[in-house]
Amino acid sequence: MPWYGWVSIGASVCVGVHGLWQGNWGNWPLILALLAAACGDYFLANHAGRQSWYLAGITAFALTHILFAIQTYHHGCMHWNTIMITFACTFVMIMAWPWLPALAKVPLPLKIGGVLYLLISCLDLGFAAGRRPMDVAAGLGLAGVALLVVSDLMLVAWQFLKCAWTRNLCIPLYALSLLVMASSGPFNIHKTQKSQSTVYK
Repeated sequence: MPWYGWVSIGASVCVGVHGLWQGNWGNWPLILALLAAACGDYFLANHAGRQSWYLAGITAFALTHILFAIQTYHHGCMHWNTIMITFACTFVMIMAWPWLPALAKVPLPLKIGGVLYLLISCLDLGFAAGRRPMDVAAGLGLAGVALLVVSDLMLVAWQFLKCAWTRNLCIPLYALSLLVMASSGPFNIHKTQKSQSTVYK
């Protein structure tokens, strides 16, 4: 397990302990998302050219995005126009980037998996941008997903476009994205408890 995989596990444990202490398990999608990211780290760090392991890593990270989108939906109202505009604009801008010729030699299953992962990650970013109200928890969630998408793009640029300068940035940005996403959890619980106390009054 690489060191950034342990960041995922440690962050999930912290979110879980905080939820246990508060008696609130509303952050279960966030905990599972962080654990899925750790699984993705393990598969990608140890794939050693094995296509099945690479696809398993991509699948685990796609699950991370799906679970965090569930977390976002669970803790806020959705502004669907913002979601779709963010999703469409992000997807088009990424696909317009001049790296497609460099991916010509990538095996077809990996291409399909990459495009599906891109669709899911852009949709997750759309959900994070469309959450209302845009409070501290929502802002941290949006920042975390945005950092994760950027780190993914830097990883692709390093692996396939041979951009050496992105190599030293993609992993720290990825680890930071996990910590920012995890930090949104306690604010979600505080918000839930505050709304419940208001209802009971």
